[in-house]
Amino acid sequence: AALKHFKNYSHIVFTSKTAVTLFFDFAAVFAIPKKEILTKVMIAIGQKTAAKLKAYGIEKLLIAQDET
Repeated sequence: AALKHFKNYSHIVFTSKTAVTLFFDFAAVFAIPKKEILTKVMIAIGQKTAAKLKAYGIEKLLIAQDET
């Protein structure tokens, strides 16, 4: 699974609210501490996706200007 190599990533792109939920569910399974998650650049595609990330406590993120 990709999360086994989480330390190697610098950026994480989320394309939906569901992707955010699944990421945090799997992060819990793989025991990835929030402190480590916060070291990554988070990118949200869309305002709803950004709002979901903020609900998980992610305040430092980039939000794509265009969304469909």
